[in-house]
Amino acid sequence: DDSLDGNYTGDTNDDNDGLSDALEGAFGSNPKNNGDIITLFIQEISCFLVDTNENGYSDIIYNSQTGKLTKVSIENSIIYIDINGDGSWDYTYDGAVKQYEPFPWLYVLVGIILTVLIIIFLLFKKGILYIYEYEYIVRK
Repeated sequence: DDSLDGNYTGDTNDDNDGLSDALEGAFGSNPKNNGDIITLFIQEISCFLVDTNENGYSDIIYNSQTGKLTKVSIENSIIYIDINGDGSWDYTYDGAVKQYEPFPWLYVLVGIILTVLIIIFLLFKKGILYIYEYEYIVRK
C-alpha cells in the first residue's frame, strides 16, 4: 500500500534522512523534509545535526549512541559540536568533521613574553637601554 508521498504505509522515516519520524517530531524538525538533518559519523557513532526550526541552520546534535541532545554553535559557517554534552566543543563541521582545536592562547602569550625579554636583553647588550648607576664619591 503506497502513501501519497511515495513511501509505504508504516514507514518510520518518511524523508529517508536516517532519523525516525518520531525523533524528528520530538526534536522539532520536519519528518517530511530530508534537508533538515545532516548525518555524521563521529568516532564511528551515528550523529545527526538537526535544524529544529526550518531556518536552514543546524541547532542541535543528536548522539544516537548515548541519546544525548546538545546545542551547537555556528560561526563563519563552521558548526561547533559538543558530542558528549560536557559543555566544551569536541568537533567542528564545515562539510567534514574535524577534531576541535582551541586557539593556543597560552603559547601565544609565552611567545610574546619571550620576544619582549629577548628585545630587552638585546637593547641592554647594545647599550641603548641601561640602568642608571649612581657614582659615590668617597672623601678622604
